[in-house]
Amino acid sequence: MNEHYLAGDIGGTKTVLALFSTETGPFRALDSEIFPSQGFDSLEAIVKQYLSTRDMRIYGASFGVAGPVKGERAEATNLPWMMDARSLSSLIDGAPVRLLNDLLATAHAVPYLTSADIHTIIQGEENSRGVFGVVAPGTGLGEAFLVWNGARYEAYPSEGGHANFGPATQDELELLRYLLLRLGHVSYERVCSGRGIPNLYGFLREIRNMAEPGWLRESLASAADPTRVILQAAVEEKAEICVETLELFLDILASEAGNLALKVMATG
Repeated sequence: MNEHYLAGDIGGTKTVLALFSTETGPFRALDSEIFPSQGFDSLEAIVKQYLSTRDMRIYGASFGVAGPVKGERAEATNLPWMMDARSLSSLIDGAPVRLLNDLLATAHAVPYLTSADIHTIIQGEENSRGVFGVVAPGTGLGEAFLVWNGARYEAYPSEGGHANFGPATQDELELLRYLLLRLGHVSYERVCSGRGIPNLYGFLREIRNMAEPGWLRESLASAADPTRVILQAAVEEKAEICVETLELFLDILASEAGNLALKVMATG
C-alpha cells in the first residue's frame, strides 16, 4: 500500500511543506510549496491551507522547527508561534506528528548524503565512526552534532548559535564593541545568520565609513528583507560594502565551523 507523509521545514522567513510517499521514497518529494512564515499566525494555518488543495490521507507528519522543542510543543525562535503536535495531528485525521529542532532534522539526514551532495573545501582524513558537526546559517544560526552509538548515528540538537561571539581579528573585535553598545549580548547568531547580515552591513557603513550608493540606500529603505538586498548586491558585485559584508560573514562562519569541530571533535 502506498502511504503519504507530510514533512515541513519551519523557519523564521519561510516555511516549506512537502509530501512524500513510501512508493517513491524519502529522497524525492511528490509535491512541495513555500509559504512566507510572517504572513501566517500559526503553523496550523499553513498546514490547513496546504492540505486543502490536496486530497489524500496522511499517515504521519514531521516538522523541523527553528527553535527548541520540549516534548510535544515547540516555540519558534524568530516567530510568535507556539506549535503543538496534538493540535497539528487533529488537522490530519489523527495521524502521528513529530516536532523536532530544525538542525536536529538536518543532522538526521547527514549520514544519508551521497558524494553528489557533498562539496569538499579542504580534504581531510575521515574517521568513519567519528562525530559529525552540523552548522547552518539561515534566518538564525543552527548547530547540531551526531555520535556513533555502535549501530548507527544518533543526532543531538544544540543552541550553540546563541553562544557568545568570540572575535578572531581586530576588525571582529571592533564589530563586537559596535554591537555590544546596541544589543547588549552578542551571540554568533547576531553576526552569522540572515538576521546578522544587516548588523555587519551597519558596522561597515558606520564604523568603517564605507560608501553606501544612493540606489542601495533606497532599496534597503523600501525592502521588507534587507538581507536579501545586501546579499544579492554582493553576489552580483554591485556595491563594495555588500561584498565586504558577505566576506566578513563568511570569515565568521568559517571560524565558528572550526569552533564547533573542536568542541565536538568532529573527525567524521
